Amino acid sequence: MCVPGSCHSVSQRCKCRRIIGCSRQKRGGNTHRSAVIKASLAIKQDPRRLKWLGDLPVGAVIEDAKQSYLAALGISPTYFDAILNLIRAHLVLGEYEEASRALDQAKAAGLKEVNADSLQIEVLQATGKFDEALRIMDALVEEEPESSSYLADRCLLRSLEGKELNLALDDCTNMIEIAERSAYYHFLRGLAYYRQGSYADALVDLDKSIRKNETDGVLYYLRALTNRKLGDETKAQSDFEAAGYFYQHYDWYWRRFFEG
Repeated sequence: MCVPGSCHSVSQRCKCRRIIGCSRQKRGGNTHRSAVIKASLAIKQDPRRLKWLGDLPVGAVIEDAKQSYLAALGISPTYFDAILNLIRAHLVLGEYEEASRALDQAKAAGLKEVNADSLQIEVLQATGKFDEALRIMDALVEEEPESSSYLADRCLLRSLEGKELNLALDDCTNMIEIAERSAYYHFLRGLAYYRQGSYADALVDLDKSIRKNETDGVLYYLRALTNRKLGDETKAQSDFEAAGYFYQHYDWYWRRFFEG
């Protein structure tokens, strides 16, 4: 398994990482250019790799990232990861009408209803419509109380807003009991605990999440902040390093929620 520090030369590290990981091999103005060239050579009309190409500059040259996500959607209009990041890019830039339009286009192309609901909730939260988003989620959960996806969406909504965190944690715990397999669900409960200030509990869930998914920079980033809150700067720095190793722009969307 490739972990931070196990690959020492540039060539070894690039073999260890996926395409997007090699963007960290150079510092300065050529970093994204060289990474984009490498990714571009591998695309060949593959929407997954177009999405990865978008991930290279996201957080640094976000307009370029949006174009890559749009290209991926041009090939596969309901590719969820690409539409998710495209909408989040619009939200980060305050382009709320564009985010809603992108969601409408994905719906028209046949995006699954449960995925469309998840994206709609993030758009509403970002535009200050928390109460409306919560009413929608309450109705969906009432209709399908055993849906771990809807419980996750409602947990995320309250966690992002920083409101009713005890209720968010109830949803998180219920969804984990329904779908224990998910690293993302433990991340969500860790986020809710973090926002509540329950850092020791957050650490437990983030440890579980990372054991299930060892290559997501966002998980390491939130655990780094949690370890810092708990006074363990050594572990915090190690996790910050791991976060950047796995994904250079790991915090481009989440930072304002973690540090808000």
